[in-house]
Amino acid sequence: MVATRFARLRRARDRHYFMVATRFARLRRARDRHYFMVATRFARLRRARDRHYFMVATRFARLRRARDRHYFMVATRFARLRRARDRHYFASRRRRRFGEIGPRSTAAFYSGCLRSCPGAEEP
Repeated sequence: MVATRFARLRRARDRHYFMVATRFARLRRARDRHYFMVATRFARLRRARDRHYFMVATRFARLRRARDRHYFMVATRFARLRRARDRHYFASRRRRRFGEIGPRSTAAFYSGCLRSCPGAEEP
C-alpha cells in the first residue's frame, strides 16, 4: 500500500511543525506568567505603572503598546494647559464677571481689591 502524497505531507507536518507550540499558546503562557491585566486603552494610559504587566496577544496590540510607551510619555497639549491653569489658580473654565467671587483659590486673589475696584458691588 502506497501512501498518498497528502498523507505523507500530513505526517511530515505533524512530525515537524506541531512539535513547536503555536504562537497563541506561547502568548497565553506568557500572559499567565505576567499577570494579564484587562483594561481599556485609556485606563492603561492613566496607569503607567501597570503598563509593564500588560502582555499582548495580537500584533496590533503589540504596536499599540509600543506607541503608548514612547508617544504618550509626552504630555498632550490639553494636559500641559491644564497644569498651567492649575498653577495659575484658574478654578474653572467659565469666565468670571468683574468683581465676582469664585471658589477659595480665586477668592483670596480678589478679596483685597473688591471694595477698592470701581464698579464693584457693595455686599
